[in-house]
Amino acid sequence: MKIPIESYARMGAWFTSHQFFYSSAYVEFDLYEQRLKKLREAEEASEKAHSTEGKYKKDLVRHDTADLQKPCMRAAYSALMFGCMSFEAFLNNYGVRRLGQAYFKRFVERMGITEKLAYLLCIGRTEILSTDDEIIDKCRGLFDARNALAHPKTKEVKIDDFGALPIPDNHPATFPIKKHFEDLEACIDALCQHDKDINRSWEFKK
Repeated sequence: MKIPIESYARMGAWFTSHQFFYSSAYVEFDLYEQRLKKLREAEEASEKAHSTEGKYKKDLVRHDTADLQKPCMRAAYSALMFGCMSFEAFLNNYGVRRLGQAYFKRFVERMGITEKLAYLLCIGRTEILSTDDEIIDKCRGLFDARNALAHPKTKEVKIDDFGALPIPDNHPATFPIKKHFEDLEACIDALCQHDKDINRSWEFKK
C-alpha cells in the first residue's frame, strides 16, 4: 500500500515543543548579552583599579570578575542548547506532518541530525543536496558544538606536563554564540524556503 506525502498545511493537531525551545533560546541569548555587557563594565573598572602592568593584570581582572563570568557563560550555553533543541524538535514535527507518525517513527526518527535534515529537504524535490552543501555544514557545526557541551570529556593531566599545557581562554566573549545563532537561523531559513507552507513567523516566535 502506498501512502501519499502530506502537505505541511494539512488539517490536524500535533504536540510539539519547538516554539517553546526557540523562544527560550532567545531569552537566554538576550540574557547572555546583558550579562556580557555588565561583565565588560566590571572588567574596565577592575583594570582602572589595578596599577599592576604585564601578564598579572589580566589574572587580577579575571579574579575580580569571576562571579560575573559564570552566569554569562551559563546563559550562552543555555542559548545554544535551547536553539538546537528547537531545531531538532521542528525537524521531527515537520517529518511527522509530511510523512505521517508511523513512517517517520520507523524510518526517519533515529537518523542523525544532518541525515534527517538532508532527507526531509528531499521531499517534493527532483534533486538532492550535495554532501558538502553549506546548510549541512552549518547544521553539523551547530550540533557538534551542542554535543561538546552535552557530552563533556575528561582529560588526565600529568604532573610533568602541567607547566607546558596551554591554559584555555574560557572568557564568555570568546564563545561563538552569535555564529551559532546565525547558523541556526540559516538552517531554519533553508527549511522555510524549501516548503512555503511553513509559516516562519508563527513557528519561530522570539
